[in-house]
Amino acid sequence: GVERIEAHVLELTARLREGLVELGLDVLTPAEPARRAGNVCIARSDGPRFAELLGVRGVLVWEADGRVRYSVHLYNDGADVERALEATRDTLAVLDA
Repeated sequence: GVERIEAHVLELTARLREGLVELGLDVLTPAEPARRAGNVCIARSDGPRFAELLGVRGVLVWEADGRVRYSVHLYNDGADVERALEATRDTLAVLDA
């Protein structure tokens, strides 16, 4: 049901948000579950390049106005979140090199 889907999505976004914070990114999405949905946004002045490099690594995000948005839903699982975090870590390494 809808409640289970919501709980699943909030669990995934909590882990994604936590991982992005651990990577030192400027996370715009609130930590409180009541203020979150299936998206987690970060601020990036190099958003287009950041999104492009994530795409090369198989992680598709939305980017505009200095924001990069990761989205999860019912069909995603914890492994997807970990892959997104790994791709983000790799992308940061390329951009910081």
